[in-house]
Amino acid sequence: MLNYEILKKISLFKYLNKSEFNLILPIVKKVSYKEGDVIIDEGEIGSEIFILTKGLVSVTQKLVLGKESFSLDKEKIVSKLSSENTPFFGEIAIFGDKKRTASVQALTYCELLKLDEDGFYKIANDNIEVGFKILKSIVETVCERLSKANNDILKLSIALAMALKR
Repeated sequence: MLNYEILKKISLFKYLNKSEFNLILPIVKKVSYKEGDVIIDEGEIGSEIFILTKGLVSVTQKLVLGKESFSLDKEKIVSKLSSENTPFFGEIAIFGDKKRTASVQALTYCELLKLDEDGFYKIANDNIEVGFKILKSIVETVCERLSKANNDILKLSIALAMALKR
């Protein structure tokens, strides 16, 4: 049963007060996946955010260089997420391109909460303050991920420049 004690630990809802959590309860759904199940498949159309509440998942991306003709037909593990921090993923599908940018696979039995696009926009439209607080959490997380990606690109660029210089 979802309750305030569970939801307050979730970074997506970290700015909400107890009464605002009551607005969230009816729109989040519990889902579970077995080890090996694909939760999100890169390239598929999606419209939900997932919140990992139990288990471990891997996030992978296909190694493709823009053209279908140049593909290594492999995936790279971008990260592993643990329920320890109740991370969320899939947020990009709610705000722009509906295509999933990565695959997410259950490495163990996983329990997740799912917030779909319609539920998010209903909350955001009905209660602008709650919508803003959730959006603020999403933006903070996306900025952290973008900063990390920028640092990774810089490191790879430096490593490539050094390798080419030899």
